[in-house]
Order: sequence, then C-alpha cells, then structure tokens
Amino acid sequence: MRKFTIFLISFSFCISCVSVKKHNAQIEALHTPESLHMDIDRVYNQLKKHHPNLYQYTSKTDLDFKFDSLKRAINSPINSRDFYKKLVTSSSAGKARARIFRVGIYRVYKKRA
Repeated sequence: MRKFTIFLISFSFCISCVSVKKHNAQIEALHTPESLHMDIDRVYNQLKKHHPNLYQYTSKTDLDFKFDSLKRAINSPINSRDFYKKLVTSSSAGKARARIFRVGIYRVYKKRA
C-alpha cells in the first residue's frame, strides 16, 4: 500500500508539471493581430450587451476611442499575457473597475487617480 501511495503521489506530480508546461506554452504563444482585433471587438460587444451601466464613468465616444486606439496599437503578434494587460488598461476608465475573467482567475484592476 505504501508503494502504491508513493507511486500515486509521484505520478500526480509528473502530470501537474506537464500541465504547467502546456499552460505556459499556450500563454507564450503569439497571436496574429487579426485574431486579437476580433477578440477586442468581441469583448467590446459583450460589454455593451451585458454591462448594466457601461457609460456611467466614461462617455461612449471616449470608450469607442479607447478600443479603436487599442486596435490600432496592436499591429504585430503578441502573446496572451501582453494582450491581457493592454486590454485591461484600455477597458478601465476613471473610478470604474474592469472585471475580466482570465483562465479561471478573477482579477479586479482599478485605475488609480
């Protein structure tokens, strides 16, 4: 029984290391600007559809400008982590908070005054 327990622990450790390597490879993979622009459009459309009061802190023209400038700023392939940072900084405005789900982890970023 003891050998089986040791085997099971070492086997689960090996599997977890492989999954971490796979996850890191997915995050570090470069995405084309076209696919990132489609993701930006999808996020903005979801915000418009589901946010109860999207234009409370930022006007529609300002928010449109921020998302358009984000799309113009991305003109070369970048990885998921850099895209996430750019997306969060562009979608948060004033005292508003941007809540974006990322790989099962809930993070809240607040723009400092």
